[in-house]
Amino acid sequence: MGFYRTQMNIDILSRLRMEQVEWGFNPRIFKDGKHFAEVQMQLLDHFLYGICTLKGHKLINKYKQIQEEE
Repeated sequence: MGFYRTQMNIDILSRLRMEQVEWGFNPRIFKDGKHFAEVQMQLLDHFLYGICTLKGHKLINKYKQIQEEE
């Protein structure tokens, strides 16, 4: 459907995402009192925008109700 970049190694990126989820709950890393849900959402946004094409970015923005000028 053209939402994701095709040149990615899915095995590596799926492992990275799983580590990011665990990393987001590590109080040694986020000891400044950030709420875990906020941390997880920021990590997810970063990950999704990284693996998506511009077409995918537009869909993410649509779901998040973000309007950007082209």
